[in-house]
Amino acid sequence: MSIVTGSSARRMGLFFASLTGIYALSSTLLEQFCEERLDWQGLVAGSVAGLAAASIMPSSNISLYLAWKLIELVYLKSAEENLVPSFSHAPALLYALSTGLMLYVAIVEPHNLRPQYLKFLDEISGHMVRQINRYPLDILGLHSSRTFPDFFPLHL
Repeated sequence: MSIVTGSSARRMGLFFASLTGIYALSSTLLEQFCEERLDWQGLVAGSVAGLAAASIMPSSNISLYLAWKLIELVYLKSAEENLVPSFSHAPALLYALSTGLMLYVAIVEPHNLRPQYLKFLDEISGHMVRQINRYPLDILGLHSSRTFPDFFPLHL
């Protein structure tokens, strides 16, 4: 019964209620202000609702997922109206860019990466992420070796 009445369940309910309530309020106010319904009002209302609801949500995973879905929908709608170029391999390109960015962060600033992401990247690289010599990067003030302090390359 604590699953239904616990504080996490209440916060989740408050998150979804505030998301829909703030969206409806923002959308209605924009429609009354402009005296007509325009396409961009949904984007603005959704962004306001998402930012407001993100402060309530205990976990940033759902907020981050919803934010990326918003970006994806904006891109798809823009590509449909020929405002931005459409790529046939856009999902693969997006995956490659995001994985490359995550690998860069895993090397340069691994302490700024979530432990689950760092573990995932280490596993898909054959445990090579943890074997990178980060001590030269510490000179730049990045504290790159903080996450793996015991590693030092033996074969120099």
